[in-house]
Amino acid sequence: MNIDIGQFILFMVALIFSLSVHEAGHAWMSNRFGDDLARLQGRISLNPAVHVDPIGTLLFPAIAFFTGAPLIGWARPTPVNPLKWRNKRVANIWVSAAGVIGNAIIAITAGIIMRVLFE
Repeated sequence: MNIDIGQFILFMVALIFSLSVHEAGHAWMSNRFGDDLARLQGRISLNPAVHVDPIGTLLFPAIAFFTGAPLIGWARPTPVNPLKWRNKRVANIWVSAAGVIGNAIIAITAGIIMRVLFE
């Protein structure tokens, strides 16, 4: 088995960046609807240090990369207090979707960049 450290580093950077965007998206949207819990804990940030879970963000993805095992990683969950949301039904939808929307924006941007660079 050939281990490419460069590929692993690129994999981890992409993973950590995407998890940071995902969790910061939840935090930002929850704050927009009136919940300040994540903001007070410094979670509306792309700083990976506030989102990284040592096991879910570092260990499991590393094991998956090097062994090919079908393991899924995770980040620290973003704390939200739905009781503080204005318009709770709409807030629940948008706060839940915010992380996925952030990841979709990353994917679309990366796709455009790859198309421009490699076509």
